[in-house]
Amino acid sequence: MEVAPLSFCFIVLATLLALWFLKLSVSRRKTKHTKQQLPPGPWTLPIIGALHHVICTLPHRRLIELSRRYGPVMLLKLGEVPTVVVSSAEAAALVLKTNDPVFAERRSTTSQDMAGCGGRGIVFAPYGDHWRQMRKVCVVELLSSSQVRRMEGIRTEEVGNLLRYVADTASTGGTINISEKVMAVSNGVVSRAAFGGKFAEQEEYIRELDVMLTLLGGFSLLNLFPSSRLARWFSIDARRLQRSYDRMQHIIENVIEGKQQAARAACDVACCADKEDLVDVLLRLQKEDPSESPLTRESIFAVLIDIFAGATDTTGTVLEWAMSELVRHPDVMTKAYLEIRKVLGEDRSFITTRDIPELPYMRMVIKEGSSVLEKC
Repeated sequence: MEVAPLSFCFIVLATLLALWFLKLSVSRRKTKHTKQQLPPGPWTLPIIGALHHVICTLPHRRLIELSRRYGPVMLLKLGEVPTVVVSSAEAAALVLKTNDPVFAERRSTTSQDMAGCGGRGIVFAPYGDHWRQMRKVCVVELLSSSQVRRMEGIRTEEVGNLLRYVADTASTGGTINISEKVMAVSNGVVSRAAFGGKFAEQEEYIRELDVMLTLLGGFSLLNLFPSSRLARWFSIDARRLQRSYDRMQHIIENVIEGKQQAARAACDVACCADKEDLVDVLLRLQKEDPSESPLTRESIFAVLIDIFAGATDTTGTVLEWAMSELVRHPDVMTKAYLEIRKVLGEDRSFITTRDIPELPYMRMVIKEGSSVLEKC
């Protein structure tokens, strides 16, 4: 006996619904005794969970609204991934300080694995021996006193170039894109600190970094449904992220090869530690490191990407935000300006790290600008 197409479709649909209800009832029985231990959260839908609550133009604003309704510790099911959102200073202190070893290692997403080279860098490295080694490299080598002194000179020069450009353009009545120039200063400082100067493919590297950061900050099907082969197939963002990472890795490889060729041409003359850039430091450690988990080429790639990601976009955004707030509050700008002029006097134009303790009001302005940006 033949089955009509409509009847067949009804049978398939009824079977799928029955299987879904069976799975739902089993999961409810398994979690019934622990349900009261979970943090509160908004109601969910099948398959997508609580995504409909947060997917909008400004998802961080929606998270603020939800945290006000459900409390400082909130549970969101984003697709098939349960996510705990902590939104108060007290709860954040419990998670990040009091119980730091418990929460230090958490599930990484597919995008994080791509951007962090499988956890070989610093930001996305799992808590363990490798993370402790990379943290030691950062504290002892990358942020050593000699590197801090070298980067202070770089910052002073780059900021001086920006101020001269602003003064020259303003004297002719030209228009200045402060956002673009501040971001360029951040990129210039990090490029010179990491690679010893600007490199041939720097603009392309920064462009690919912007693509990667944008994709990491958005909603990806592969991150929301990591067990779904269908999500992996339709996830365009994952392929774009992989292409950007591969291109950045290729650019860094070219920079390293160029530095190694220059060293061989100079007969491998050892450079002074005060003149080493971050790539030089990492390559030196790669040769000297006798530990069980040596600094591999993949780790160098991941560390350099972490440094660029953490020191360019965030620094430029905070500076831009702080400057816009000063423009909106001219009384605050005047008070900060007078304090700086009093410390610098008439014969100096730039602030150094030695001047910071004498600028209490300016420090408060910087902290306020950073805190307002975090709240938004």
